[in-house]
Amino acid sequence: MNVAGKAAFITGGGGMLGRQWSAALGKAGAIVHNLDVPQFNVTDSECLHEALQLFGVPEVLICAAAIDAKPGQDAPTDPYQAWDNIIRVNLTGVAQTCQVIGNAMTPGGSIILIGSMYGMVGPDQRRYDGFVKPAAYSASKAALYGLCRYLAVLLGPRGVRVNCVTFGAMSSPSHPPRFVESMRSAIPLGRLAEPGEWNGPILFLASDASSYMTGANIVVDGGYTAWWNRTSLR
Repeated sequence: MNVAGKAAFITGGGGMLGRQWSAALGKAGAIVHNLDVPQFNVTDSECLHEALQLFGVPEVLICAAAIDAKPGQDAPTDPYQAWDNIIRVNLTGVAQTCQVIGNAMTPGGSIILIGSMYGMVGPDQRRYDGFVKPAAYSASKAALYGLCRYLAVLLGPRGVRVNCVTFGAMSSPSHPPRFVESMRSAIPLGRLAEPGEWNGPILFLASDASSYMTGANIVVDGGYTAWWNRTSLR
């Protein structure tokens, strides 16, 4: 999974996951450019064109910019609160990034979309103790699978690959203890992911090890979406 010398753009590179992937790619020898607000806004095409002018055309594009609401934060009570803003960043922003930067990529390029288990299954709101996981988050992540397949077909003849990675729940000191225990009971591996455990799929898709792979979705969720009954609550 050699990425040495590859230029990589990560939108949302200042976030928790963006920083992890930036460090992992950099350690493996990639040249990483983190595109994050306020300088680089995925909803502003001029900012994306500016990134190309400043850094050149990347060989790897990771679309990690997204808006979500986490347990323990100020609890939204309306599932449709901030719908327009979440869709604008999580879906329209990804499409626009792929249009501007993806269309400039050359054969051998790899685009990686970041999905969520809540794009595959609905969130069990009982786990959140009054906190409501936004409807727009699930809708935006579910739509990424269609966008991934569309772009894979569109860009395939040019030798540019497009894949998606679906992640589950990652451990965090900010998670309320009851939420952690409830999630653990719903995950076949019996635990949340630890920081760094999501680096492998990113390195794989960024490298030539996945050179014949496009339009696919890699699920990395500890088995959360693998079984039909996840109703056990503690």
